[in-house]
Amino acid sequence: MIQWKRGYNPSEWGTPIILAGADEIAELKATSGMVTFSGGECPVDFLYEYVGSDTTFVSFHAALSVGTEELPVFTGRSISEGLGVNRVFFSDPSLIMDSDLTLGWFLGTKSLDYPEIAYSTIRALQERFGGQNLVFFGSSGGGFASLKIAHRFPESLAICVNPQTKVTDYGQVFWERYARLCHDAVDEVDARRILDGRLGADVRSLYAQGMSNYVLYLQNAFDSHVRLHMLPFIESVASPERVGALFGWNWGQGHRPPPAQVLRQVLRHSGRVWGDWNRLFELAEAHVAPTRRDILSVLSRAKKEIDAQQE
Repeated sequence: MIQWKRGYNPSEWGTPIILAGADEIAELKATSGMVTFSGGECPVDFLYEYVGSDTTFVSFHAALSVGTEELPVFTGRSISEGLGVNRVFFSDPSLIMDSDLTLGWFLGTKSLDYPEIAYSTIRALQERFGGQNLVFFGSSGGGFASLKIAHRFPESLAICVNPQTKVTDYGQVFWERYARLCHDAVDEVDARRILDGRLGADVRSLYAQGMSNYVLYLQNAFDSHVRLHMLPFIESVASPERVGALFGWNWGQGHRPPPAQVLRQVLRHSGRVWGDWNRLFELAEAHVAPTRRDILSVLSRAKKEIDAQQE
């Protein structure tokens, strides 16, 4: 039995419903609650709430805040409250492995194929409760997860905010720590091999192979992620007409998300278009099928604005 090095306290969310796995979701009676899959090396937890909507909002959290001592963590609740959609929130189980581990991209551990678990869980929830129009949401590392999982669901939508699109293009200290603690990587070379190989921690190559889902990509124009993550993703995506982009020019400098009211408006629209994501792009005033030239233009404008502020 692996010793957990981060606290675990699900009591905040009520008495968890204990299931052996996704196969038992068909037996769920309650339309809301917290579920824990038992029997693995890490507790696999999700929070769900079904209200009879045709649209289901699925949220993956970003990196844990410094000082977060306990799991599970469910984010996106306040931003999606009262929108009249079904809601599912996932907590990354790999982060229980060490208190210094704040980001795992929902990729799992050596013995826990989390992307497969998330996929089978969402499919089972759909079969049990309905809600065929899926909206996957996440920011930063959670944005990576939303892109990766949404790709497996045709006609779904990923709403990603400042996402990483290739894990090893993010800060080495974060991905090397994750690979060492969760996959027994022995050094940087081994960590990179595991992430770029077996784990497929690169959604660019995934989307280059083809896509049957949609992506609404929200990106702070003053974030280094524009160059490091958005540009190579846009250059590689196989179906650019299925991608809409929103750039934030007034979100603040760096890796900052949009104001809550901006996000909430986008999510509100997503619940009112009945799966017509092209209509969502129109309502959100997204730039559809952004190109390399578009991204380079954003980078140029951002640099000019920063230079002007420093004069």
